[in-house]
Amino acid sequence: MRNVYLIILTALLLSSCDRTLNQTITKENIEATTLKIKEDKDLDSLKIEILDNLVAISKGRETYIKQQGSESLAKYIIDEDKFSKNADDLFKKFATDKVTYKMILTEADSLIQMRESLNKKLENVYKEIDEFCTTKQKEINENELKARKIKDSLNQMVKIKLMSIRETEIDYKDVIEVVIQMTNLTNKRVEAIAFDL
Repeated sequence: MRNVYLIILTALLLSSCDRTLNQTITKENIEATTLKIKEDKDLDSLKIEILDNLVAISKGRETYIKQQGSESLAKYIIDEDKFSKNADDLFKKFATDKVTYKMILTEADSLIQMRESLNKKLENVYKEIDEFCTTKQKEINENELKARKIKDSLNQMVKIKLMSIRETEIDYKDVIEVVIQMTNLTNKRVEAIAFDL
């Protein structure tokens, strides 16, 4: 007898869930119905995001912007009047076409399958991009190491001491005269040196 009650209770719960999903989406029922639907712990994050966006749209522009989590987004979203009109038109379209929550969630399933399919197709592209970036980063690191070694070896060959800096005029042009003292730390002849100040 207890098993019969359990079966009846399960059937009632499933039919109430089915009734919830078969409701037409309206501004009036969106929030409460979304809360009921979100009780399903197996609900995909994309479906939750779609439902949350619909709830936010039903509440208005400011709620939608806050729900997106970025106040800077406000400048990209149409003004309140247009937003309200578009939201009203959306929910009227849902009512006219009798769009149910089940239909929206089914469409979300299609999107999820497309996303997974694209991710599978793009896996090799992602790997190639990662390999390319890793190779380029290694090259950059090696070049930086070579440049540092050259700089260090030059510093060991020549010692440069700044003696003075002064503004002067040569051939009616203002120039800055820099006087340095260079000491060759090797027994080789230094023929030229270049540096930046």
